[in-house]
Amino acid sequence: MARLDRKSLESLKLKLDNSKHRWLFAAFKRTNGSEAGETMEGPLGYFDWRLHGQVSRLVRSKVLKEGSITMIPSQRHLGESNLLIYTSKNDEFNDQDVESIIESLEKLQVDEVCFVDATWPEDIAKNIKSSLNNKSISYASLEDGV
Repeated sequence: MARLDRKSLESLKLKLDNSKHRWLFAAFKRTNGSEAGETMEGPLGYFDWRLHGQVSRLVRSKVLKEGSITMIPSQRHLGESNLLIYTSKNDEFNDQDVESIIESLEKLQVDEVCFVDATWPEDIAKNIKSSLNNKSISYASLEDGV
């Protein structure tokens, strides 16, 4: 399961259970040579646990395609939210990722996301949020408890 201390885990659970957002938006970056269980930490690891290992199974089976967004229905295991995961093409996220993310969200006709900030590099999250504003896609932050 996720490597979160008890207080962080309880806080995340409460925020997730109270979220009314349709889409949680998280990032996944595979570390070279790592197994899925090694990279499923923090909020993403917790989501994986609540989804009965569905995320790590998708990682192991290589269904999470690099440079794309994967939609994972939660069947109420993540409260009222479903999960969108962006998988980076490279070892690090870059501006091409931001462009790809915005393009994909537009194609999916997503008009609002609940950002899981802890899964994103801070600079990329800032660029994505700025681009979302420019495209009139609203966002909130799960960590802010909305």
